Amino acid sequence: MNQKTNIKYDLKFYKAVKATIIISFVLTVISALVFFAGANVKASDITDQLLIILLIITFLGYITIPLLVISLVLFLDSSIYLKRLKNNGFDLPDNKMDYQNDLSNLSRTNQTENIYANDSKHLFIIFLAVFFICLAFDIAYLLKWHQLVEDSVALFIFLILFHLLFLIAALIFLHQRDSSKYIDAVDIRDGRKVRMSITSGIALLLIMGLIAAFSISTAHSMTDYIHKSRTGNYDDVSYFYDSDNLYNRAI
Repeated sequence: MNQKTNIKYDLKFYKAVKATIIISFVLTVISALVFFAGANVKASDITDQLLIILLIITFLGYITIPLLVISLVLFLDSSIYLKRLKNNGFDLPDNKMDYQNDLSNLSRTNQTENIYANDSKHLFIIFLAVFFICLAFDIAYLLKWHQLVEDSVALFIFLILFHLLFLIAALIFLHQRDSSKYIDAVDIRDGRKVRMSITSGIALLLIMGLIAAFSISTAHSMTDYIHKSRTGNYDDVSYFYDSDNLYNRAI
């Protein structure tokens, strides 16, 4: 017996997210223009009213920019989903609630499934490539620091363990190629699991990639700080803020 397959996106959502992109883009441009215009105003010419306006515009930018990014991601994901839904022979729903949010209630012209199984193959290759890229950066980190800072070995092991997540994800995607166990997100569920789509996989990759880049950068910064602190090649904060030393440097 078929399980209920939720309709991920409908045309109503697709149109709404397009409108959100336009509105958030316009507001972002306006806030940026006002902000840069206000930055060129002399401090003596800034009134309380102008300051409030600038603060509101700045706050608006903090809202509209993330909204624009999220809207673009949802627009891309919904566009691909609806296109694939149509390619699978389904009539695109204007409002998924008219069909009880059940994909099996949509009329369709042909019966197809698993035509996007190659998503898993592509994601496997991408994540595997990113893993080896991270591995190269990890080895470069070790070669640079292991003779200078003993603690770098521990950080290297931590980086390797974290970046193994890319390899694990790649193997999971490779397993999802099996059409006897997995189906596409635009297929009607029948007990098999749903494989991750290419757009969801890329979104996951971006998040993991940003965290990986931050981890490598942080490891270098921490190790550099440790090295300088042990060799005395950094400014001692207590010395810098000591009143006598400040006076001596001043004269």
